[in-house]
Amino acid sequence: MTAHRGGAMLVEAQFASPDRAWPKASSTLSSLSFICLTAVLLSAPALAAAPDGVRAVLTGPSVPYHEVVYEIAEKQGTVVATVVKRFAADFGRRDAVALVPTDEWETLLDRLEAAGLFSLPDATDGPPPRAVWRVEARRGGKAHRFVVHDPATRPDGRHLALIDGIREAVSARTEALPFIDALLLPAESGQLRVRSQPSARVAVDGLPVEGTTPLSGLPLLVGAHAIRLTPAAGGAAQTYDVRIERGKTTSLVVELK
Repeated sequence: MTAHRGGAMLVEAQFASPDRAWPKASSTLSSLSFICLTAVLLSAPALAAAPDGVRAVLTGPSVPYHEVVYEIAEKQGTVVATVVKRFAADFGRRDAVALVPTDEWETLLDRLEAAGLFSLPDATDGPPPRAVWRVEARRGGKAHRFVVHDPATRPDGRHLALIDGIREAVSARTEALPFIDALLLPAESGQLRVRSQPSARVAVDGLPVEGTTPLSGLPLLVGAHAIRLTPAAGGAAQTYDVRIERGKTTSLVVELK
């Protein structure tokens, strides 16, 4: 199913179940098809250098998706912003795609580069991670990549600031795909209730939640999670650690300074 919202395109795909047969493809090509395919291959230009782009991929045991991808990249002369949220196993994915003006893209690259896009090192020390970010970037002849574990809880906020910059730039164009975790089973999940003064936007392990506090009945995977609250009227974000227990509701009540 495909829906258009503003300048962005939202796509929700559901994969075929294992017991559903896919249509059988013909095992032979007609002579006409073979000739056309050969012509395309012979006329195709040599592979060009990889285009400029930045890509941030989120995975980890506390992430309610198999992976989340935020990307802005040049594709055949056009700058495209994409967010992809893949569910585990064969439950499908959610996509949003939008175009980005070239001047805005260059300004964004300048800002991200100044924030350490091509210089930040890996940051993987510490206990087993709950959330893992992999960032890749390319601009002109430069290329860089790094991995960071749980950036929301690290004293050095540079990795988190850079990742937030990438995520917010993509979401601003595509419209954010809100946190949805309807696939969790009761045996593996609990619920979170969040109240704050003043009202705040909420992110769970780096993923934005639709709406602002107060929030109730948000299903989460059992275990530890990092809850980031950003005052809706503006102000510094603050991160809190919570632990979700099976079949129970965990409450987070805070006064933001």
